Amino acid sequence: MVIQVIAIRAFSILSGNTLFSLSCVVTSFMLGFSAGSFSVEKLLAWRSSFLIRRSLLFYGLAELGVGLFALLVLPLLFSQQLELIRAGLQLSDLLGPAGGNLLFALAILVLPTALMGAALPLIALRLPAREDIGWLYGSNLLGAAVGALAASFVLISTLGCNGAAGVVMLLNGAICICSIVLHRRLKASPKSASIIEAPGSGSDIKGGPLPRPLLYVLAFSSGVLFLAAEVLWTRLLSLILGNRVYVTSVTLCLLMLCLAGGAVLARWLSRRIGPLKIILGSYLAALLFILVGLWLKTPALAAMVSSPEASPAQRLGGPILLVVVSTVLPALLMATAMPTILMTPPEGSIAKGELIGKLLGINTLGSVLGALFSSYLLLHYVGTDGAWILLAALIVLMGFTVIWIAEDRKLDRMLAPILAPTALFLVLSASNFLGEFQSPYFSKEEVVVFSDDEHGVFQVIKDGKALRVYNNSTELVFDFGNRRTQYVQEMLARLPMLFATRATKVLDIGTGYGITAGAFSSYPQLEQIDTVEIVPAMIDNAHLFATGNRRYFENPQVKVHQADGRHFLVRAKTRYDVISVNVSDPYLPGSASHFSKEFYALVRSRLGPQGVFCQHLFGPDVAALVHGIARQFPHVRAVKSYANGLVVLASMEPLEPPEGDAIKPIADLVSQLDVYQPELFTQKLQEGDIEIASILQEEPQFINTDAHPVLEFRTAAGRLDLWSSNH
Repeated sequence: MVIQVIAIRAFSILSGNTLFSLSCVVTSFMLGFSAGSFSVEKLLAWRSSFLIRRSLLFYGLAELGVGLFALLVLPLLFSQQLELIRAGLQLSDLLGPAGGNLLFALAILVLPTALMGAALPLIALRLPAREDIGWLYGSNLLGAAVGALAASFVLISTLGCNGAAGVVMLLNGAICICSIVLHRRLKASPKSASIIEAPGSGSDIKGGPLPRPLLYVLAFSSGVLFLAAEVLWTRLLSLILGNRVYVTSVTLCLLMLCLAGGAVLARWLSRRIGPLKIILGSYLAALLFILVGLWLKTPALAAMVSSPEASPAQRLGGPILLVVVSTVLPALLMATAMPTILMTPPEGSIAKGELIGKLLGINTLGSVLGALFSSYLLLHYVGTDGAWILLAALIVLMGFTVIWIAEDRKLDRMLAPILAPTALFLVLSASNFLGEFQSPYFSKEEVVVFSDDEHGVFQVIKDGKALRVYNNSTELVFDFGNRRTQYVQEMLARLPMLFATRATKVLDIGTGYGITAGAFSSYPQLEQIDTVEIVPAMIDNAHLFATGNRRYFENPQVKVHQADGRHFLVRAKTRYDVISVNVSDPYLPGSASHFSKEFYALVRSRLGPQGVFCQHLFGPDVAALVHGIARQFPHVRAVKSYANGLVVLASMEPLEPPEGDAIKPIADLVSQLDVYQPELFTQKLQEGDIEIASILQEEPQFINTDAHPVLEFRTAAGRLDLWSSNH
């Protein structure tokens, strides 16, 4: 799990910080897991006695291989990122974005993930009885939960990605040594023969064996449904916690704990009722909680934006109840399925460990389909609530399919009366969710735009004369309509253009409201204005902010690109005279990568002679960010923006403003917005110089890099605030 967290972080840079990049990485992991599981099953069919006797040895070697990948390959994903990004872009040009990104991720991840996928089936061959796979499966998932938490909360934040990879190597090396020692001891033990024989009698599992086709269907369905639900659970938690670095790890940890708990629950239930009753009963109970959660969602999330005078219990009680009802309980119940399937013997004679690898592989393939189905189809076409309704319908469909395949009349009589009215209820409930306006926080009167798709829950909210933009629960930009917002974002164009008097080509990263792009469009000498925005809804709704952005989207000078800013820079062949970055939140995953040492080096390489770089910095870590820029550019100046921010200029050449009318656009701006008197601009620039000089006299508290993204883990001491930074 630590490797997966690091890989997701690395590929967010290599393939872009988008849902599609994340999906390709997760899909690559799942396909690798599946390949490893199927490989063990094939080897077992070919040389079962040889493999069983040496399963611990092979398990140790597999863990060593994974550790070597972490130590030798993961650091290269950061240090060689430019070459890797170019290779990935070439594949995308050849095969399309989806095919290129997937093949790119598979080429790097398939070998280590196949070794990971082989590990559990290999160690399962040493279990004394088949039903003990439940304990092994649960223990493995508990370890994954610990790894998910440790990755973000301890390892990456403290040691960086490369240090965390080194820890993985040490742990996997220790596992390898222990496995080899244990293998030698069991090999020398006279009792070892009984361990490698086929499972003995005396199983306390309730119910008889099941047909192999039915086990395959159940394993595949379990993977599809759980991963489809996991995508939606992650969306729900991001609505509550925001798009912050800890959300991914908290979500993974929570779901891994539920999976581990499900394995324990499955072992307990298997002694009392048959496997089909466990699986179908658990899914139907999970379905009930999911439907209750749908009705709870809007009032629970609305409580989070209640009046500031509300107590923490009043604000957080509803969301906590929502998480328990719609995530924890359904995940725990659905997690009983796969351990139950693994513990259930197939009909006919079986060898030790037979079908475990195949069932795990089939389950993993189902997981791939479920994740892609939920991300690319359900969320895109019907939104979050509609996706839950359709997922519930899939659970009902699975129930009918299992009843049909099992040909168990007793099961028919028990479950058919439950499934039929449930299906009718879903049809009637769909009208309340599919296509219906459902803001999770605000009333219809406040919401100007609401969209719910694979990119998140996007909302534009009207607050008096101001507009606010949210993606999930994170406010993307400061209020539109506030004069300070207009001033800061226009200055991101006006200030660099003051120094780059001969500029003809400019790049604006982070279009947002379009204020900066609009300001650039007011300079007739500019021949090329590229503006890049990663959130499609910001581009689609640019007309809402036309009073401040000069309708840049209708200007033939301006070319709008929906893309990841870093990727656009890597691909760009143009040498720009000005590169302006308006990615304001330095603590947001994805955004934080625009404040790293590697990003500033990339910007420098894309500037032409006498080119000027401009970026808005704000927050308690401005000093460290200024040091990061100054390490790449010898000449740095700044003007104050908000109370805790700076509009920073940087160049390889001295930044001396021209005299005469060149300052007029800035004078007109500050006069129009009444920010300060126009004649004070020179004084403001001098005050900025003094602040920059003061900052650079001190040693930086940290330098943010891609491999050690300190910014994303920063918090403000003594603050507890779900709505900003990581407080």
